[in-house]
Amino acid sequence: MPYPSKRRRLSASNMNEHDATYHDSFKPSFNSRNALVYSVPGSAPQLSGDMKQAIKPLTSGGRDIRFAKFTAFGDADSKTLELQKQHTELLQRDDEQSEVPRAITPAELTFATLAGVETGASSLDGQEKAVWELCSILFDSIDVAAGELLDGMSDEQIEEFGSKLRLERLQIFWSDFIASAVESKIKTTRSAEEKALLLLTKNDVVTACQLLMDAGDVKLATLVAQLPGSETSREVMKQQVQMWRERKDWSEFSDVHKALYSILTGETCTVSGLNGASEDRAQEFCISERFGFDWRQSLSLSLHFGGHENIVHAIGSYIAGVKDGYEVVKPLPYGEASEGENTLLGLLRLYALGEAQVENLFDPATVSGSALNSRLAWQLATMLEAKDLCEFPEEKMDAVTLDYASQLESTGVWTKAVWALLHLSEAESRKIAIRGLLERSAAQLPSPDLDQDNTLMEDDSGWSLSGMQIPTSLIWEAKAVYAHAVLHEPALQAQWLLYTSTDEASAEAHDVLCNTVGPRAVIEKDYTDLRDLLACFDKHGAQELADWKHGGKVYADFLRLIDLSEAKRHGRDGRNACWVLRKGLEGVSEEGRSLEVRVAIGEITKVLADVERDIGINPKYSFDGMDVDDVKGGVTSMLDGYRRALGVVV
Repeated sequence: MPYPSKRRRLSASNMNEHDATYHDSFKPSFNSRNALVYSVPGSAPQLSGDMKQAIKPLTSGGRDIRFAKFTAFGDADSKTLELQKQHTELLQRDDEQSEVPRAITPAELTFATLAGVETGASSLDGQEKAVWELCSILFDSIDVAAGELLDGMSDEQIEEFGSKLRLERLQIFWSDFIASAVESKIKTTRSAEEKALLLLTKNDVVTACQLLMDAGDVKLATLVAQLPGSETSREVMKQQVQMWRERKDWSEFSDVHKALYSILTGETCTVSGLNGASEDRAQEFCISERFGFDWRQSLSLSLHFGGHENIVHAIGSYIAGVKDGYEVVKPLPYGEASEGENTLLGLLRLYALGEAQVENLFDPATVSGSALNSRLAWQLATMLEAKDLCEFPEEKMDAVTLDYASQLESTGVWTKAVWALLHLSEAESRKIAIRGLLERSAAQLPSPDLDQDNTLMEDDSGWSLSGMQIPTSLIWEAKAVYAHAVLHEPALQAQWLLYTSTDEASAEAHDVLCNTVGPRAVIEKDYTDLRDLLACFDKHGAQELADWKHGGKVYADFLRLIDLSEAKRHGRDGRNACWVLRKGLEGVSEEGRSLEVRVAIGEITKVLADVERDIGINPKYSFDGMDVDDVKGGVTSMLDGYRRALGVVV
């Protein structure tokens, strides 16, 4: 075996020890079923997260050969996707119906409509619902975002107080959004004052007051009952706190009391400290950090009790750290937001500041927690772009689209992956991507003859290929590739190529006829596939091809000759058929032809000579100066040799 020894010589002579070890190692690769095959020590932990075991590993010599596949995400296909699809417009130039259309996401589709679709009880569904609801509050028209708050208001009032109405709607949403987390934390909190503080983060002022009353702090309960208060009440409380500071009483307050009184002043982030003697000194602290609030609770305090006039000021002062033109102390959230929550934070920043870290906002890992789960990130990006709310770099948007299409394809809903690919920015990119997807899914594509009712072509759900205006030429091209690469049926390959009705495909089908189907039919004397294919050429009018006269027509004329009855063969039909076939053969060039083609042409020549001899036409004509008997002898010898090479008994 020369190849292995050559490989060892190369390793020994041209590589150092480390390179040779790497060269001869078992390298990870994907098999034909898209499973990752890799080698690890038997003690290595199993995969988790985005990949899982596909089949049981193979074990040998203390090492495992393992097989892994990507985890399928249950939300790759969603009801929101179908709703978006129903409103999407497909654009195609009138003068180019063979062009792959581009999908345009509708600007008129409201976020509220998407938020109303997802009604699942899982945490993932809840997180997505929160994203769409927040988008609706921030970006939908005021009558959609805060419709339930507009009763009895005139158009002039709605326009004047629109921003305040959005703020109120955001406050309601945010209180509901964090309610379950707050309730869970209250169960582990013993102090009545700390429980009251927690309740304020979800704007439950009534229950907070009740707890303070039960704890005997009537004065503080009375003040808390007035929240969110007015500008005047906040100013009065500021003066009171300042008085306590001047009298050195501030250090005698507990941290939770200082936090509650600071909130009454409108300061929801930082509790001021106090310098002086050790017994009078008080440490400045961040409320969220001191009491372990997450960023959602911290923002909630700012939204409800920060004394903001509008939603932009409320969000901007908290996220950007700016209030009334001045920087405030520790304005940013305490602790890291989770993946989905980072999306909410990015949307708030986008609305308040007119900017966002766009790539992070649409990063699948940020939105869903997994780089392989792209659906929500993709939908969010397409919707925000459609409404001109942000600009996402075209190449990045295309990358997210390709990622999402791959995810859909891997979960088996590949027709929806085709629809996703229609959102690619460039026409050629759309065509190439969809062609590749159709080729990979060709086994499920309909046949033009047998599957006319296949729902891939016509489907009431709207996910059919015809409903998405996919050019049929791409479908038949994919089927032709499948017939060639998988089925190994060249006659079927050529038929599907003809169905594309393009000059390029027709020429390719003609090549398959002349170089494979025709020669094999002649050599094997089995003409079924050849007859069917020639009938398909007739149906599609492909005889107009430039090379037809000395290509496909030769095989058609040959079949016409051998199909003649004995009576017709000895009459005018036979003489005409011989003359036509001879003229076709005279124009056939064997230069660059395969052995199979040359053998077939030789066999046709031999049969023609036999028929002509039999019916008494030119019993002694020559081919290139050779006597017909010499030609026949050479052809017979070549044909017999070819058949022996194929293992056929002659």
